[in-house]
Amino acid sequence: MAKVTVKGLKKLERQLKYLPDQIYDGAKAATTESVTAVYKDMRSRVPRQSGQLHGAIGRRVRGALRGEVGVFGAKRAWWAALVEFGTSRTAAQPFAHPAAEAEAPKYSDRLRRHVGSALDKLR
Repeated sequence: MAKVTVKGLKKLERQLKYLPDQIYDGAKAATTESVTAVYKDMRSRVPRQSGQLHGAIGRRVRGALRGEVGVFGAKRAWWAALVEFGTSRTAAQPFAHPAAEAEAPKYSDRLRRHVGSALDKLR
């Protein structure tokens, strides 16, 4: 599935812990909002035949700047990659990558808005 990697993320997360809780909470709120947006977009894009693949899409927020959205429970929906990328016999029906790509440019604005709001409250 689609994966976004940010260099220096672990260091930034460690540094966030030394800032007031409101800053950390603001960053986590932005991450949660983006993770939820990707989750909803993936579920709206995934083809539905049995509904099993749709039901296997999940989300997790792990810290202020880390989130995961994907097909969890691969035993239930092992064919997710076949749907996303296609096979020699079936055309690709991308649902994960387009959802992640649609949200990527919005994340920095969300982060700026939420952390900025937290900073304003500290003044």
